[in-house]
Amino acid sequence: MSEDLDEVLTVADRVMVLYRGRITLEQSGLDTNVDRVGRAMAGIAT
Repeated sequence: MSEDLDEVLTVADRVMVLYRGRITLEQSGLDTNVDRVGRAMAGIAT
């Protein structure tokens, strides 16, 4: 678990973001990017 998005995308096989108790993003670490994760963390649909 980390809040450093660049680190997360470098080491993670999968990325899951929770916002207000709901999963807003679940993807392979290779298939996502910092912008997509950041928007999911803010609850903004992508």
